[in-house]
Amino acid sequence: MSNYLKHDDLPAPTPWDAYVLVTKEPPFSDKLMMFQVSMMSAAGMGNYGTAIAGSRDEILQQNIRNY
Repeated sequence: MSNYLKHDDLPAPTPWDAYVLVTKEPPFSDKLMMFQVSMMSAAGMGNYGTAIAGSRDEILQQNIRNY
């Protein structure tokens, strides 16, 4: 999907491991991090659904569905 965005000169999201710190003690609990990741994933999927529903461009819809 990032190639598709970059081709149209749109900003692509950064990978999740771009700012990983090397520490022995976790700053947040695993349960909190799993909750945050699951909420962001659900919101992202909802955004894709909204984009498909609101777009009249069939090529964009096909690209989002095939992603």
